[in-house]
Formats: sequence, structure tokens, C-alpha cells
Amino acid sequence: MSLSNFSKVPKDVLEVAQYLISSDSKMKNSSGVLNGRFVKYFKGKDATHALLSKTYKSSEKRPTIDSYEKAAEYMKKLIGNNLILRVHHSPNPKNDSSNQTQEYNDDFFYIWTNKGSQLKTLLLKFTLLLTVLLGIILKIWPKNSRKSAYSILNVLMWVMVGFFIMVIFRFILYLISRVACKRSIWLFPNLFADVGIAESFQPVLGYDDDDEEPEKNKTLSSQESFNSKEIPYIYTGESHMKILFFGRGAIGTQYAWAFEKAGHTVEFYVREGRKEQYGSHVNLEISDGRRTKYKIVKEQWPVEFCESIEPSKNYDLIFLSINPQQVKSAVEYLTPRVGNSTILFFNNFGKDPLKAMEPIPSDQIVIGFPGAGGGYENNTLYGNLFQQVQMGVINDTLSKREKEVKTLFETAGFKVTLQKDIQGWLLNHYVLNTAMEAEVLKYGSFEQVIKSDKGLADMIRNIKEMVPYSKLKKFK
Repeated sequence: MSLSNFSKVPKDVLEVAQYLISSDSKMKNSSGVLNGRFVKYFKGKDATHALLSKTYKSSEKRPTIDSYEKAAEYMKKLIGNNLILRVHHSPNPKNDSSNQTQEYNDDFFYIWTNKGSQLKTLLLKFTLLLTVLLGIILKIWPKNSRKSAYSILNVLMWVMVGFFIMVIFRFILYLISRVACKRSIWLFPNLFADVGIAESFQPVLGYDDDDEEPEKNKTLSSQESFNSKEIPYIYTGESHMKILFFGRGAIGTQYAWAFEKAGHTVEFYVREGRKEQYGSHVNLEISDGRRTKYKIVKEQWPVEFCESIEPSKNYDLIFLSINPQQVKSAVEYLTPRVGNSTILFFNNFGKDPLKAMEPIPSDQIVIGFPGAGGGYENNTLYGNLFQQVQMGVINDTLSKREKEVKTLFETAGFKVTLQKDIQGWLLNHYVLNTAMEAEVLKYGSFEQVIKSDKGLADMIRNIKEMVPYSKLKKFK
């Protein structure tokens, strides 16, 4: 869009656009490559979430947005006024554009189509070019002018020396704080961020484990002669996956949140009537242990529910983390609907998972075990998300589907431990868990078992008594 066209954009639409572009919106931006240029893109859901936030409502100048429908309406206006452009999320930088129409959806990705005024950029380029030209002809300058130039260069040199000393001190401070305080402290955390000169030195101090990192990269893409009916592909270097979570369990929800933050599309299948009951969001209060320092997450997370699974949706992955007694009915429901999707069997299970999943082909199944726990209280999920997850290697080497699932977890910040005998590993874990839960049922809680000498002794006895079961219950 040319600069002259800004006059044709309604004032209320411009107000919305300016808010979303600003750091106040705290809208997540990711980096990608479009037509050979680095650009920032965002997800529709993040934009509507920002428009419904308290920060947006804090200014009376902005148009009133008090519902999701109103937020979605303004996103459509941004598209209609050519302020944003829908793009495809692709792992291949050479893909051609498709011919789908521009439209708004929470799961679609968008970029801004205009940077606004380029006057500052042009002046900066002109100044840089002029400086280079003057430097080339320095020897023919008058003597007094050369002395002044040398003095200025000396000052600039000492400024650069001071800058490098500050960078070294900054790194030393980081290392000392990391070791002594178990919390990384950065002097001028935005120093190398894609922000203005003044913003690079604001704030003075920052911490690696802040609940919210400031949005630093709000650069808009340059104007291109885009066809409004074409959706170009944006290259991110990673494969985007469409993931269906079977049920809204505590474990699955935490992994869904982590995967969506990593740029994937997630959706939950729930039983009929539950979509209305669960509403449009989940209140998260979880401890995120994917970093060295645990991060407490408190967030109202918008989610998508469906009450039927359509094979035409072509999910890349179906995430199955349910109670052992639910596996049979889940398999019966999934068998005619699974298509070519990979199924991640992510459960505590005391039987052969591959046999339990029949007649779904075994080459579509990946077996794993979570590193997470928690539970719901009303619509609030209290949980713990750990860095480590277990994943089985069914044959001698990782299959294509197993590699894809491993990459999915690793790019979302998890560490994957491969188990060549995943069935035996699951069996041992199941036996150990059964031995402990038997005493928890007697004493009321795991804490009471630990406090009781008899409880601990009985738990150890249970484990010993179940060892013969483990030896007999071998998988072929």
C-alpha cells in the first residue's frame, strides 16, 4: 500500500493497527523469509487476544472492542484496507503462491504490508553515503578540516572502545549472576535487539526468566505489489504441524500450549456438549520447567474445540494422552477417522501399546511418555511442565514419523530421551506407579505416605511383590 492510501483508511482501523504494531499489545511476532527478505509474521489468534486485553481498553481513543466477534471484524477491516496480508507457513522457501482468497481466521498467519514513512531510513542511507565519500577525499581537505576530522575520529574510536568494554562487562555480569544467583542478569537487555538507538539502552537491567519478554521486533515489511487474491508462502525454517489433541486432559493441554507457542496449530477433540461447557479459553497456572529456571505461567489461553473428527482436516498428528481404560473406546472412534495421521501414544500403560492400538497400522504410531502433571479446578489448569520426555524407537532406527515427533518436541524446547525398549520402560513405570498409588489410596495423599514409616514400608513391599509380575509380563 502506498503512503497516499493512508488517507483512505478509516481512523478507527488505523488506531487498531497502530496498537497491534506497538509494543503495548505484547503480540507475539515470529521471523520468516518472504520473497528473499526477513519479515515478522503473527497469528490471527494472538491479534484478537491482544484486542480483547485490558491494555487495549486502557485508552479511550481506541474504538470499543468488547467481544471476539468485534475483534475479528476489525481484523477483516485490516485485510480489507490492505494493512495486513495473509501468508502461508511453509518449511520450503521455494514454494509458489496459492490462489486462495484473503480472509481472516484465528489459525491463519499474517504480515504487515507497509512500514509507513521511509524518510528516516532514506536520510540515514544518504548520511552514510556522504560520510564514505568525504572519507575517500580526506587527503584533499584543507589542513584545519583534516585536524577536526581526526579529532572526531579519535572521539568515535574511544566511544567504540568504551562500547566493547561495556559488552565484555555485560557478559561477565551475566556469567556471575548465572552462577551466583541462578538467575541471568543482563545489562541493557535490548542492546542487540532490532529496535531504535534509544530503545537499545532501555531498560538498564533485564532478566532471562521474566514472565513476559518485551516485544522487540515490530519492524514492518516493505511494500510489494501483492495480489490480494494470492497467499504467498513464508519460510520459517521449520515444519508447521496441525495437531489434534484427543480430549482436554491436563497433560495434553500443557503440551498443546507449548506447541502453539512454537508456531503450530492445535485443536482439541471433546465429547458432544463439552465444547459449550468448556468455553473459549483455559486459565493456565503452570510451572514451565523447560528452562534451567522454572517459569510461572499465568495466562488466559484461547483454545479451539471440535466435537467430531473429520478425515478431510488432514491432521499431521493426533496426540493421545488419556487414561488406560479409555484407550479401547478411543481406538474404536479413531480407526475410521485417522487417515494418514501420525498417532502419538503418550500414556502410562501396562500392556502392549501396539496391540492396544490395533487395527490402526503400527507404522502410524509413535510411543512416548510425558514429563508433565497437574489437574483442573473448574476452568483453571494447575500443572507442571518438565523439560524431559521419553520416546520409543520401535525398530532399530528412528522412522520418519518418529523423527518428525522428536523434532516437534525439540523445537518446542523439550529434551527427548530415546528408549529402545519403550514397552518394557512403560511396564516398569506402570508397576511402580501402581505400587505407590495403592498406598496413596489408603493414606489419602502421597504426602501422608511419605510421612508414615509403615506407609513407606508397605509401598516398598508392593514394589517387591510386583517384580515377578514384571518378569512374567514380557512383550514379544
